[in-house]
Amino acid sequence: MKQLTSLQAARLGGLELNALVFAQVLPGELYDGAQMARRRTPIYDLNGELLFYRIPTQQGRTTIGYTDIAANPKLGAVLLASSHGAPWDEAKIVKDAARAARSQKKGLRYDAARFVAYSYPKVAVQFLKEGKELAMIEW
Repeated sequence: MKQLTSLQAARLGGLELNALVFAQVLPGELYDGAQMARRRTPIYDLNGELLFYRIPTQQGRTTIGYTDIAANPKLGAVLLASSHGAPWDEAKIVKDAARAARSQKKGLRYDAARFVAYSYPKVAVQFLKEGKELAMIEW
């Protein structure tokens, strides 16, 4: 199996969530009317390899949780996890992590920030300068 695109991941994740709700494995009332958001956050390994996408689950405009969908076939299953009630606001998380990183490393200047699964399910924001890690802050 080849690596999934973010659109493929969202479609397969939605299909698997629907199947689990239909089979009454997941409580239907929590996911009633829910859908995968259009924005998808790529989550990488520490070596830079794409592992999965974290996709907010929404009911209307309200984010009710998120779903982790494998992009990398090495992870095996497509649906890795689904949470309910845990917010996922990528921009806010990066902003908060940058503030925390700067409190530890004064004058921190980075040119990229990415999410990494350094010990799944633990996720961190990794700050990079010219491809090299400057700091990593656990979310």
